[in-house]
Amino acid sequence: MTKKSPVTTGKERLAAFMDAVLAIIITILILELPQPEVVSPAGLWALHEDLLAYTVSFAWLGLLWARLHKDWNPAEVITRRTVGLSLLLLFFASFFPYTTTLVAQNPGNSTAQVAYGLVFLLTSISRVAVRQSLQDADPENEKLAPPSRDSRTLTPAEWGLQVLGLVLAAVWVPRAMTVALLGGLIVGLLAYLQRQRGEVGE
Repeated sequence: MTKKSPVTTGKERLAAFMDAVLAIIITILILELPQPEVVSPAGLWALHEDLLAYTVSFAWLGLLWARLHKDWNPAEVITRRTVGLSLLLLFFASFFPYTTTLVAQNPGNSTAQVAYGLVFLLTSISRVAVRQSLQDADPENEKLAPPSRDSRTLTPAEWGLQVLGLVLAAVWVPRAMTVALLGGLIVGLLAYLQRQRGEVGE
């Protein structure tokens, strides 16, 4: 029997810390939304870029939280590597309020859109790295097995959309980044739901 790696901190404590930080990030998102100059349909429509960026960021952070919750539930071993990667994930995620405001105020600016997309991509990569660290630390834990084949096939599509959006935003149409992120959200949600159904069917 393989000896499990030492636990550096309690799972509940680290998970609660991550939940708290993500909750603060989401709260800051709504606080960054400006008030309309005139409270009317036209006044609200004038903020449609801000509302769109907020919606995309909130939806993605919500999906991130749900995925982390599913990854962490069966985990029993928390190593220094997991702690470090979790902090790195939170570091990238902490840029969401800043880049969301940046892209909302400059929707046609390629630098703003690329910065926005990079935060999504780097946070996505960090989440996968955290999940992999949990699997590596406890390979005998069958509940930490990799996602089903169906959901794995959607992961390249999700990341591919983000990378495509980055390229298009940098060299052609800046708003392509936001469109790509919306598409990535849909693909990511489908992958999450497929993984849910696969685990229920087992």
